[in-house]
Amino acid sequence: MNPPEPKSGVGHETPLVDLGPIIKQMRRGFRRDVAELVAVLDEAVLYIALRQPIDGIEVGQVVDAADADVNVSPHLLANEQGIGVVPLFSDPDILRSVGQHAHWTTGDSDDLDYCTLPARAALDLALQLVDGERIGAAVINPADEFELLLQRHELGAIVQGKAIPLVGYVSAIAVDPSEAVLKAEPLGAVDPRLSAAIAATIKDVVGVMGYRIEQSFNPERDLEPHPVLLLEISTEADFDRDELGQRVFAAIDGLLPEPGYIDVLFESHSEPN
Repeated sequence: MNPPEPKSGVGHETPLVDLGPIIKQMRRGFRRDVAELVAVLDEAVLYIALRQPIDGIEVGQVVDAADADVNVSPHLLANEQGIGVVPLFSDPDILRSVGQHAHWTTGDSDDLDYCTLPARAALDLALQLVDGERIGAAVINPADEFELLLQRHELGAIVQGKAIPLVGYVSAIAVDPSEAVLKAEPLGAVDPRLSAAIAATIKDVVGVMGYRIEQSFNPERDLEPHPVLLLEISTEADFDRDELGQRVFAAIDGLLPEPGYIDVLFESHSEPN
């Protein structure tokens, strides 16, 4: 089958903003990266591969999606667990490549049509389809080197014009010491089971002098304040910090307060005389 050619359009005839670089940058997950997309939602477009033709829209016709009552039936993809994802595209060439590989066609035709929607409308369509069970997320530019997965709460925030960090992406990037982190007061009442699990894990580690639990909030990374475990270690300490961190995570699994995760940081101190 020949690669599908663009057939249908709904929305802007020519995109005012190229979303490709913005989507690539958003894979970092920082709030400021998401803000770049939010700022151009109504000037940029996304492309959707059509499973069925759009009723009442002729091939090649361009209409204003804000003024038209259109029913868009997109093709879906499935992830490795068999859960559906809604594919969106910032570039017709990527859509064309994925459509050819997936053998997509539109209706009874041997060709594949797609529609062009303002980015906000396309993300809103995906939001309506993602139910967290049968369809789990939306993915922009699937199979591309810089494909971007968006969960339902992320779609909802972006459609409403709110920039939030994409935690699944930003958590994979090491924290830079220069990043702005707002530290709150130490946590109030700490679950004694949590304290006991931490104490038991570090008690025999030479060089660990103690610990404390605080709250912190990094506006570029976090959705809300979360606990931070600060392990006080001697400047001469010689142990595998990553291994100790993994042991701590395993020991406190299921014991953390909301939002359910914790950072483990190390503070070096001189040994007391």
